[in-house]
Amino acid sequence: MRAVSLTLMLAVAVAVIMIGMLVAKDQDVMGVRARVRKIMKTYLWIGAICLVAVAVFVVLFYRANPTSKYSSSNTPIDVLIEENADYARARTLARAGNSMEAEKAYNAALITATDSVQQGQIKFGIAQTKDYQGDFVGSVRLFKELVDDTNNIPLLRAYAVQWMVDINNNGVPEVTKEVFSTSPYSEMVVEGDVALTNRHLAEYGSAIYPLGLLEMYVAIWYAEKITETPPPSEAPAYVTIIKKKIENAERDIERAKNDTGARASIPDILQYEARVKAGLAIAGAGSGADAEAQFQRAFAAMATYGMAPWYDEYTRLNYAIFLMRMYGQDRTADIHATIAPIYENPIYKTAPIVTYLKNIAAGGPIDPNKKKYIGQLANYDAGFKTYLLSLGWKTSDLK
Repeated sequence: MRAVSLTLMLAVAVAVIMIGMLVAKDQDVMGVRARVRKIMKTYLWIGAICLVAVAVFVVLFYRANPTSKYSSSNTPIDVLIEENADYARARTLARAGNSMEAEKAYNAALITATDSVQQGQIKFGIAQTKDYQGDFVGSVRLFKELVDDTNNIPLLRAYAVQWMVDINNNGVPEVTKEVFSTSPYSEMVVEGDVALTNRHLAEYGSAIYPLGLLEMYVAIWYAEKITETPPPSEAPAYVTIIKKKIENAERDIERAKNDTGARASIPDILQYEARVKAGLAIAGAGSGADAEAQFQRAFAAMATYGMAPWYDEYTRLNYAIFLMRMYGQDRTADIHATIAPIYENPIYKTAPIVTYLKNIAAGGPIDPNKKKYIGQLANYDAGFKTYLLSLGWKTSDLK
């Protein structure tokens, strides 16, 4: 609507000027030169006033709505990389693993940000670096600020929720306490049900913007439910919800392919989609072959998008769990081939999954079904059993 108004005002201004010139030409032919000049000046003044009005409208519009100058092909990240040298430097430092210097560069970039959209994007980068440095609580606090500020674009606010879900999934009690310490998050808590609480958090972010990974976080809850014995009476409706969430995720993958700041999320969307399709297969509402193909798609995406060599850690773990739940002893060799690199290959020695497994052993706030499946894997791979015990797991956990 505003774009239409702007176009109409500009058209009126141009039309008035053209009319003035035409009238001047006609009057000149008639030889009434004095009157020509007077009329011409009048129309030109009117046209000039209209042009000034258009200019003022443009300035006020962009000040009131800075998001209007950004688009899917001209994202805040793209603009910042092009125009803000400190921001571009911060991203380079972050990719190189120098999070402390990256945070300093982001803070420098914040000083020269030209609007609230850019400020939000830079603060998002600061929150990420805090996460990378292990300041999980500080990171969550900043992400919550970004979500609460409705001046930030919906896409960024949804990504902030997504990062909180990711951080909370590591099972650190202090993080969970911080995430759900304030409204509206405190109302999402279901006592004694970590999985449902996490679904509520993902749904909150998805309602802001249906990011593919948030959609999969929601879908995984339903996928786990339909694999229960006996399945809930709502299982058919759950399958419908799951399939809709997969459609939404695939749509968001297409968006992310053309978004500089979003491409890195594609492997995660795909690996969660693999888990969701695994649930469908286990419940008899999908095919095992389709689930396996999706896991392979996730592995391939990690190479395509340049993820770290250890980044497939959770995909390996979840693929092994799927093979165990779907096929049992028939796929023991494949389970070993999938899970063994995690405890045999040195690249995983300091990977996040080590902390994750330690947190579960220490009683961190993790979905108990997840702990059960990981413990059961130990019965299919002796090396994995030894590995879990070395991380603090008890023999009683490995049933």
